[in-house]
Amino acid sequence: LYMPLRLLIVGSRVHEVGYRLMLLSLAMRLGLKRFEAYNTYHDGKQAVEVLADGPEQKLRKLVDAVKSIKPPQAKVDYVKAEEYTGDEIQETRDYATLLQLEQLIKGVNYIAKILEKQDEMLKRQDEMLRKQDEMLKKQDEMLKKQDEMLKKQSEMLKKQDEVIRLLKKMSEGGGQRNEG
Repeated sequence: LYMPLRLLIVGSRVHEVGYRLMLLSLAMRLGLKRFEAYNTYHDGKQAVEVLADGPEQKLRKLVDAVKSIKPPQAKVDYVKAEEYTGDEIQETRDYATLLQLEQLIKGVNYIAKILEKQDEMLKRQDEMLRKQDEMLKKQDEMLKKQDEMLKKQSEMLKKQDEVIRLLKKMSEGGGQRNEG
């Protein structure tokens, strides 16, 4: 007996946690020929709407699995299962291709954001290096001035030594004058 099924998974966090990939994997393992799942909203909360078609026994297994298994980051309030009477549900392999494409697009967008952040960080790093170069320049100038001061201090000490030597010479001479 075949019967189309609609599942609604509602909670505060059921989007962007890998729910649809997990559900697709379940559907494929169960061998469901028709399956699709979409992120949506229900009563102001995040929801994943699942449409599946196949033998009643397989659909029951799907419902049991959805009620007992969820992605680690998901926060589910409830799962509602009902008969589906809408448009034809797409084939599982077509949905798999669509979901794969969506995931690739998401990945490309994340990579673009990462590259943007990396460029921003490199600009900041360049600015820090520029400031560091300025600080090193100032430090070099200070060291140069310090070297000049040490040179002058050394010259003063030499002159002081000369004065001390002259004073010693004068005092050794006993203060005598040469009278000629």
